[in-house]
Amino acid sequence: MPLVPLPINVRPRLGETTDHYIQRLARANHLRPSDLLQHLTPPPHKTGRRPQLSRLAALSGRSTEVLAKTLADAGPADPADHRHEAVPPLLRRERFSRTQRTRVTQATQTSMRIAQPSLRQIN
Repeated sequence: MPLVPLPINVRPRLGETTDHYIQRLARANHLRPSDLLQHLTPPPHKTGRRPQLSRLAALSGRSTEVLAKTLADAGPADPADHRHEAVPPLLRRERFSRTQRTRVTQATQTSMRIAQPSLRQIN
């Protein structure tokens, strides 16, 4: 039986994990995430299996290409398409080392110090 889109459409967020998107899609449509996940995994429906991107696309009303480029842990719809690898690490939610976090924090603090005089003038 072909899958039809769910009544409430939820837009995937860039860098979001597939599991989180499934949870948001399920809650928006008043479903339990585990029930929705059963429909997304290929038969036999066992826990621990990865959801099929094509089935998620059918239920969400989005194309597999959009989901592959938007969701952080979804592979490309076409194995020859590697454009998703060009997504910056911040959007792919990779873990950062302590040094990387410190550098980002320092850069943010420096930017705020530079911007504060301009912000005071606006207020």
